[in-house]
Amino acid sequence: MSNDPPPWCDTSMKLTLPNVHSFQLPDPSWEWVSPRWLIDMTLDVDEDGWQYATKFSSASWHGRHSAAKSFVRRRRWLRLRRRYTPQPVCAGDRDADAKDDR
Repeated sequence: MSNDPPPWCDTSMKLTLPNVHSFQLPDPSWEWVSPRWLIDMTLDVDEDGWQYATKFSSASWHGRHSAAKSFVRRRRWLRLRRRYTPQPVCAGDRDADAKDDR
């Protein structure tokens, strides 16, 4: 339907990514913490992570499917990331490495 959001969108219903497999980190200073994408099960969701409502712009989403009140559904995917921080090299480590290279 013309009022439906794209399949992958943010909370403002704007297109974000074509699919989870092609999502890129913002820049090289970031790294993935979790090895794969996970379905968010922390909200009021059903056993598969779906929430239901009468329309996508609804403020009232619930995890129980009801034929009379559930015309649309959504599911949130998560993957943890963090900024990569290189560990400083200790002077003692550098000296040990130099001795090993001789």
